[in-house]
Amino acid sequence: MTDVLPDAALVSDVEITEACVRRLAELHGAVPLGEIVDVVAQCQRSLVGEVPAAAMPELLERLARVRLEAQPRPSIRRADLS
Repeated sequence: MTDVLPDAALVSDVEITEACVRRLAELHGAVPLGEIVDVVAQCQRSLVGEVPAAAMPELLERLARVRLEAQPRPSIRRADLS
């Protein structure tokens, strides 16, 4: 059985940064980087102690993607783009 460790350092700073950058790119800048960082941090806190250490990076990215996509966004009108 894989150990579930209650250690927030299961995901390195580099992995956190990369997850944030990938979410920013996926969302085409529609979500501010600061908001993405906050959501990723919340996801990490939610997963610590709940998932195996080896699965943490992938599950962190998946949960962050789901939470960010579920957040309501103001619609952008075509007139606002010109």
